[in-house]
Parts: sequence; C-alpha cells; structure tokens
Amino acid sequence: MQNVQQLSQQEQFAKWLHGKQFFYEKIHPVLNGYLGQNDAKNRLKEIFRTRELPEDLEPLWARIHH
Repeated sequence: MQNVQQLSQQEQFAKWLHGKQFFYEKIHPVLNGYLGQNDAKNRLKEIFRTRELPEDLEPLWARIHH
C-alpha cells in the first residue's frame, strides 16, 4: 500500500482504482441521494444505454453489427 501512495494521483487512478468497486461504494450511494433509490445494476445499465460509444470502439461495434 505504501508503494501505491507514493505514486502520483493520476497513476493511482490509472493502475490501482477498481472502477466497479468504486461505482458501487462511492458513486451509487451519492446518485441514490440525488436521484432516489434505484438498484445499482439497473442504474449502470441506464448510464451505459445513454452514453456515446467511445471512439476507439466504433470500428469494432460497426463490424459486429454488419
């Protein structure tokens, strides 16, 4: 843990932050407070459904759907 704390904040986020765990432990409770109670998995599906596809995935998405 001490090795991780010595890294820059950017490196810590890029290499040591578990995105799913962070969402469930930090983001979801805040969203529940602002938007009302909702199941975390349903909320994630709603978020992904309304977000644009990242540019680097567009060619792959196009191949899958043709």
